[in-house]
Amino acid sequence: MHRTVRSFTISTPPAGQTNSCNGIATVSPSSGTAFAVTASGAGHCTFAIADGRGQTVALTIDVTTTTVGGA
Repeated sequence: MHRTVRSFTISTPPAGQTNSCNGIATVSPSSGTAFAVTASGAGHCTFAIADGRGQTVALTIDVTTTTVGGA
């Protein structure tokens, strides 16, 4: 079954907690009908999306960095 979510809220563990996105990525806005993920540093974190019907899904973000060039 395919279901379209008309509105949602996003949450992530607070800074200092396991799987926090602090320093790794931001997910914004925290509610609405669309969101964007912006990387800010290497790491792994999770965030949850909840719809208005009580359905929740946990998603992971993995950010890697590559250094180009060198000394």
